[in-house]
Order: sequence, then C-alpha cells, then structure tokens
Amino acid sequence: MKKPLLEALKKYLQQEVYPLHSPGHKGGRGFDEDLLFLLNNSAAIDIKDLNGAGNPQPCLVEAQKLASKLYGSDACFWCVNGSTQAVQTLILGTLRPGEKLLIQRNSHISVFNGAFLARVEMTYLTPEFNKDFGICTQLKPEVIDQALTQDKEIKAVLITSPNCYGITADTSEIATVCHKHHVPLLVDSTHGAHFGFSEQLPKSALRCGADGVVLGTHKTLNALTQCSMLHIKGKLLDAKRISDALNVLATAEPNYLLLASLDHARAQMETQGERLINTACDLAAKLREAVKISGLRILTSEDIPGFQLDKTKILINTTKSKLNGIELAAELRKNRIAVEMADTNNILLLATGGDNDTDFYDMLMRLRKVLTSVKVQSKIFEPKEQTNGKPPKAKKAMDYFEAFDTQQEQVPLQKSEGRIATEPIIFSSHGVPVLLPGEIISQEILNYIQKEMQLGRIIKGQKDNNLEKIWVVKQ
Repeated sequence: MKKPLLEALKKYLQQEVYPLHSPGHKGGRGFDEDLLFLLNNSAAIDIKDLNGAGNPQPCLVEAQKLASKLYGSDACFWCVNGSTQAVQTLILGTLRPGEKLLIQRNSHISVFNGAFLARVEMTYLTPEFNKDFGICTQLKPEVIDQALTQDKEIKAVLITSPNCYGITADTSEIATVCHKHHVPLLVDSTHGAHFGFSEQLPKSALRCGADGVVLGTHKTLNALTQCSMLHIKGKLLDAKRISDALNVLATAEPNYLLLASLDHARAQMETQGERLINTACDLAAKLREAVKISGLRILTSEDIPGFQLDKTKILINTTKSKLNGIELAAELRKNRIAVEMADTNNILLLATGGDNDTDFYDMLMRLRKVLTSVKVQSKIFEPKEQTNGKPPKAKKAMDYFEAFDTQQEQVPLQKSEGRIATEPIIFSSHGVPVLLPGEIISQEILNYIQKEMQLGRIIKGQKDNNLEKIWVVKQ
C-alpha cells in the first residue's frame, strides 16, 4: 500500500540534510529535555482536553501571561496555525468591513487574505528596492507619513519588519508617525521573535512602540512549526475584539504538543535568551567567513542605509557565480545542505542557537567547498542570467474580495492579456506579488512571468503549478 507523504518524510530523514533554514530548532537540536520527553510520548499526549475543565485551560492562560511579560505586551495570544492565523486575527480584530488598511506591496500572502476575510480595502506602498541584490528592503517613515496625510480614511498601518532577509524598518519612527495620525501600527514580525534578547540585534517591534505584533516563534526560536504569538500593547487595539477574532479563526481543539512547544520556547528565552541569540550571531559569523573565502558577495548594513540588519541571516548574491540562486541551492542540496530561500539572484541562510553542534561544523566544510567551486574565477565564465527581482506594476480593476466573489473561468496564460486575475501569482511566499486578484494581466507581466519560469523560479500557492492556465473573471 502506498503512503506517499510518509514515504517522502522517511526518505528525507535518510538523506541527513543539514537545515540552514527555519524552523529555528534545527531538527530538534534546540529542544531541551522536557520537550524531547513529550515528543517521545507524543501519541500518549495527543489529547482533546487536559482535565475536562473546558477551554481555555488555566495553565494555558498562565503560560500566555508569562509570554506577555517576557515580551513586554499587555496581552498575548497563542496561535497554532502559523503566523498566518496570527496576522489574519490581527487584521480581523482591528478593522471593520469597508475600512482602509495601508500595507506593503510585498506583504506575505496571509496579509492579503486577512484583508479579504475582514472585507477591508487595501492601499499599497512599495518599499525601497536594492538593485544589486534584486530585493525589496523597507518602507521609510516619511513615505507612510505622506500616505496617512493624503488619505485620512486609512484606519491602520501594517508593515513587515524584519522582512525575510532580516532587513528591519525604523519601527520606532514609523510608530511615532502612525500615532501622530491616531492609527495603530501592526507589525508582521514573523521573522523577529528573537529580537530584543541581545544587543547584537535590533530592538523588538513591541519595544519600538508597535500596537500589535505577530511573532513567528517557530521561525527563529525553538517552537514547533505552526507556532506563533500575537501580542498587543496600548489603547489603540481592543483585546476582547482580538480575542473574538481569534476564536473565529482558531480550531476548537488545538494540539497541546504545539502549545507546549510555545511554552518551551518562551521559557528558554526567559532563562537563556541572550546566550542563545549571541550563539546564533557567532555561528552566523562563521557562515559569513565561509562565504567570504569563496568570494561571493553578502548583504551588509552598508547596502541598506537607513535600515538595520538581522545578523543571524546571511543573504548571498549569486551574480558572480556560475549558477543562479536556484541552481546554487540545488547544488547545496546535493551536498546535504538546505537553504532558507532561493531566487534567481540570491540564496538565504539562517543560523540559530540550535546550530551549535558538530553537525554544523561538518556542514560548514561542505558549504565552503561548494561555494568556492561555483565562484567565477576568470572571464572565461559568464555569470548566469538573473532578473532584477522587481515585477512590473499591475493595474487594479476591482477589489481583492470582489474578484474572489465574481464568476470565474480558466484560460491559457499566454491568451490572458487584458483579463482580470482572480488568483495571485507570487514566485516566493515572501516575494513581491506579480499579480493579485482584481488586477489586470498585461503583456509586460506575462513577459516577466515567462522569464522567471525559464530561470527556474517556483510559483507559490498556484492552483496550476505549471502556470499553463490562470483563473480570471468570466466574460
């Protein structure tokens, strides 16, 4: 009898791949004895209720209060359907139907879907763009200030900081701008749960004055995948409304092992946070040294003036490599190294406190060997073609949720020019959307999509993964 998913997971175990990616526990290396004991007995504790006392359990309430105290918030809500659930809870609990939300164009798809669920209107701002690496950086405070000055109907601002590359906005100044206009600042800080525990890293969004913050504790801390926290602080958000929104989106029977791993991650950071983060920074420095030896370029703070950088992330540019980013990631995978992310321009590596073992140093030698072998040493080799990473601007024809509700039909992609898309096209879960529902498909966009696919980029969340057809508004 076939068991495709089980067989795939068993095969992955046998390959002994080293993860330079999230989750932060790095294959369990970051777990303590208490959580490992529960994992070894996971079937026995796969239960619906601890004592029949109903939900929420007193121990869960107490654990959330401890997390709130650790991060300095007024209230903390735990989510076990990922930061997606936390982001969408924050949007649903902050805005009402028809209100305007100011967001970054390169927000995670959960933000767009959260706005759809809340039936709110989205206003987009495009962050600064770094041409050398082909990536978006962050929004500047003055750009947000201008948008809020011009449109008094905007009821909240949602930024992503740090972004997936570790680039962090001037959140303190943005919070000041938002509060000057009497609107709350919401921060998708999925990649920043480790901020605030070491002076080597930027301050946390909560410490910078944000009103609502999502922390992906599975990304950089030692919680299991799907575990996230939602924190609120101040008087601009209603804790009861946030709680009510969470109840709408949450399962009635959460997995207690996932919740326990959140408690585990919180306790670790309370007692060992500074040591773990400083260790992660030290290990990241070793990764940078390996890249430096190869001669490939790494993103540094000098490349992003006005913004800060998370030292635990290493973004390697592949412009002077024989391989583009996607091909280099595949080559590393052949050598049992998995990266956090790859596009045609770069690969991204992540170090955490869970990396500190002999496996890491064995991997480091393999990494150095591969990177050195692909570096262009002379003019004999021509660097691989790459893209500028920035898709053409799409024109909006209708709201996101209107496109979802309209009658749809599927047409060949190459014959879709001029049609209105009803599904998104994104080449990375953290990339700039090429198209969003309600936007017009132009020939320029079709050319961009074709080139990206030729270079090996993979589409995220598409119904037709080969993108031979696309869903559009029915004529």
